Amino acid sequence: MPTFEKILQSATESLYGDECLRSNLTDDEANSVLDWATQWIAEQVSGAKDEATAKRIAQNELARVCTIVTAINGIAKKPGVPSLGDAVRALELKTQPPLTRIQTFRLLTVLSSAAWKLTKK
Repeated sequence: MPTFEKILQSATESLYGDECLRSNLTDDEANSVLDWATQWIAEQVSGAKDEATAKRIAQNELARVCTIVTAINGIAKKPGVPSLGDAVRALELKTQPPLTRIQTFRLLTVLSSAAWKLTKK
C-alpha cells in the first residue's frame, strides 16, 4: 500500500507553518496539538487507494483539524489552565454532525481514561 509521503509532508508543513494555529500556545503545547493533527491526517490518508484520493482526503482532513486546532488556540488565549468543561464546549460546536447521546457517553469514557493516564503517578 502506498504511503503518500509527499502528501503528508505538505499537510504537515501547512500545519506547522501557520502561526495563526499556534499563536497562543507554548511550543510544547503547539507540538502536542500539531502532532495529534498530523497523526490524524496520516491515519485517514493511509486508507486511500490512490494518490488522487489521498490528496482529497488530506485536504478535507487538514481543513477539519485546522478548525479544531484554531479552537484550541482560542482556548489557550486565556491565562491559566482551562477548565475541561470550557474546553469541551469550545470544541463541541466544531463536531459536525453533532454527537448522539451514546456517542457523548462513549466520549466521556474515553476522556476519563485519557485523563487518568495523563495524571497517573
